[in-house]
This record gives sequence, C-alpha cells and structure tokens, in this order.
Amino acid sequence: YNGAALTPDGQTLFFAGLQGIWSVKTGDLSTTRVTFNNYLSGWAFTGLGINGDGKTLYAVDPVQGIMTLNTRTCQGGQALQTPVTVPWGIEWIEN
Repeated sequence: YNGAALTPDGQTLFFAGLQGIWSVKTGDLSTTRVTFNNYLSGWAFTGLGINGDGKTLYAVDPVQGIMTLNTRTCQGGQALQTPVTVPWGIEWIEN
C-alpha cells in the first residue's frame, strides 16, 4: 500500500519490510556506500505514515497494531490500541 515515508525535509526515507522498518539517508543513495538502518525488527509492517512535523512515524502491523517511532532518536514508542485488521496502510496523520 504505502510502505515508504519521506521526512518533510527530504533527508531520510523510511520503508516497511517483513523484518521491521528500514531507513536510509537520501543523500547516500547517489554514493557507493549506502547505509541502511533497521528498527522494530520484530514486526512485519504493511504501511507507514509520517506526521506533519516529521517527528513521528506511524507503522501498521496488521496483527500487532500501530507502532510509533521517533524519527529524531529512532526509538520505538508505544503500540496504539486500535482494531488493526482494517487499516492496512496510513494515508496521513495529523496532531
């Protein structure tokens, strides 16, 4: 669905995978040394959304729920208690 989200400043691309969330600095994509980072590796995500200020990434796991990730520190937050069998992706999130 929407398995990727770009930070508002365009510097970091987050993308969903079967083994968590991955990120890459967009400036690195044109170099020969691209570094990918992995977060929340125990989850299988189907969609990502980033809030307007770019500080929080929301990730949908259809079994476990919606998990938040702080994009500045890349620390996982709490799982939001929602019925997740319906939202396979996130279009947008606003505060």
